[in-house]
Parts: sequence; C-alpha cells; structure tokens
Amino acid sequence: MRVIVYLDEYACVGEQPIRYHGDIWNVSSCEFCMCQNGQVQCHTAVCEHLRCTQDQVLVQSVGKCCPECIEPPNCDFAGDTFKDGETWHPDPCSVCNCKDGETVCYQNSCPVCPQGSVSVLQLGECCGQCQPMPCSDMCLTCSPDDPQQCTKCHVTSMMVQDGTCVSGCSEGKFATRNNQCQACHETCQTCIDGTQHHCVKCKPGLLWRNGQCVPRCDRNYFQEGGQCIACHRSCSFCVGPWSQDCQSCSSPGQVLQEGQCVDACQSNYYLRNKECLECPPTCKTCSGDGGSCTSCFAGFVLHRTQCLSECPNGFYANPDGFCLRKTVAFIF
Repeated sequence: MRVIVYLDEYACVGEQPIRYHGDIWNVSSCEFCMCQNGQVQCHTAVCEHLRCTQDQVLVQSVGKCCPECIEPPNCDFAGDTFKDGETWHPDPCSVCNCKDGETVCYQNSCPVCPQGSVSVLQLGECCGQCQPMPCSDMCLTCSPDDPQQCTKCHVTSMMVQDGTCVSGCSEGKFATRNNQCQACHETCQTCIDGTQHHCVKCKPGLLWRNGQCVPRCDRNYFQEGGQCIACHRSCSFCVGPWSQDCQSCSSPGQVLQEGQCVDACQSNYYLRNKECLECPPTCKTCSGDGGSCTSCFAGFVLHRTQCLSECPNGFYANPDGFCLRKTVAFIF
C-alpha cells in the first residue's frame, strides 16, 4: 500500500519540524521567526530605553531579551540595613561589603611585634604600636605575650620551668644545658635527659636496667630492689652478681655445679640435666643416677654399691678396696 502526503503549498518545508503559513516561533530570547507564504522571515526584538530610579539597577537576566530595572536585595547586619555595594566598618579591624544580599566581612591583619615588645592600642586603632615590654623581676627575657612567663632567668644558676625561675626542676623533669626544665620520658620518674635510656628512677611497676625502665628483667639479669642487675658473664640466669650465683650457664658446653658453671663435674658428683649433683657422702665416685657408689674415699671399702668402713662377715678387702667373698679350701 502506498501513502501519499499532501503538503500545504505555503508551508516552510525547510524547517524541522515543518512550519505552516502564519506559524511564529522563538529562535533565541531576542529573535523570533515566522512562516509567511512558504518563506521564513526572522526578526530581532528592539528593547526600549530604560532609565532606572536611584534605588534601582539595570539588570540583564538570563533567559530574558531586554534588561530591566530592579531593586537589588539589601543586607541586614547587627540590626542595620545596608544597600547593595555598600561598605562599612563594624570595628576598627573589620570591613564588610553588601553584594547581592550577602554580607562578606574581612579581618585586617596586624604585623607581629618583635620579641621583647608588645602592641599598645590607642582608641579607634586596629593595629597598635610596638613598644618594649618589661619582663618580671626574675626574668632576664620573657614571652612576647606575657611578661610573667620567663624564657631566661636573671640568676644564671636558676632554671626555667613552665615560665617560672626555679632552683631545681621538679620530679619528672630534667635541666637542659640552657637551663630549661623539660619532661623526662614517660617511663621515667626522674632522669638526666629526655630519652628512654636516661632514667634514674622508674615509675611504679617498672624496673631500672642500665638507664631504662622495663616491665621485667631479661636473660642475664636478676631483680634486686627495683633494679635489674647483670649476672656474672658465665651465667645466663642467676640469683646474684657472682660466678657462684648461676642458675644456668651462658656457654652450651658448660654444666652447673653448686651455682658455678664448670667444664665437667668433679669426681664425687654425677650429671643430671646439665647440673652436677653430689654423690652420697661416702662415695668418691658414683653411678649416673647417684644411687650407687663406684669407688670410695681412703679408709672405706666398696661392698657392692656402698662404701663401708670394713667388709662384712664373709668378705675381705682386696688391695683395690673392693670387698670380695671369702672362699673355704678343703684339704683331703
């Protein structure tokens, strides 16, 4: 099927959408076109000349062809009303401006007075005049903002602590080379410098070890009177500073005997778990478990696993000190 569309002979077919005779449409805010006998004719609007009143301003609004006279919004500030573009000073150091109904204020900045001087304000001034500031009697120099806050003392032997001249720093502080009291490290109760390695006394719950405050004594140290004291170099754990105070040995090849670290057990000792234990009193040497004598001191003889002053009945002592059973010879 074929569809036949008949167009008005006066239509403006070059436009999209197609315009017909007598149609009028806007091209922009100030330009309009019309279809006249199949021809497009465009025209630009002519704005009338406006003269605004004193309280009005000429404004070209977006989307409108011609400017118009409007009264700009005012600004309300601290109970007063200010017109658009008006500037005022609410105080000697501030300036405000009204623009489009919004108040914008700025603060003037004043130069900083040099150390040892202070700004002195006169009535109505924003920035005062810098004048020398007298420090308190104890101060040789003081803070620019407070004459009572010393930065250096008149008396050279005194120290500055929290802006005050003192004869000595309080607990928890130490004196620097330029006589300033500064805080010790958080673990120190007293100190000679500000690091964790310069503690003299520790806070409760901590132990002093070579200038540090630690929660417990490590290997090679023992605790005594709130301090960790070094063991003898032969000990890895100990109960005192001497070589006979060892609980275990630093050298893997040594064993512990009577609190001392030795290369081997003495003859009347036996070894158990890297510790030399004493044999029974009459044994010169004993078995590995310590329960049996293997040799005896002079004046004793070895009977089976015991050292006796003499062999029991039926036994005699041979030249080596061992008890042997007597044998009976029969003569026929």
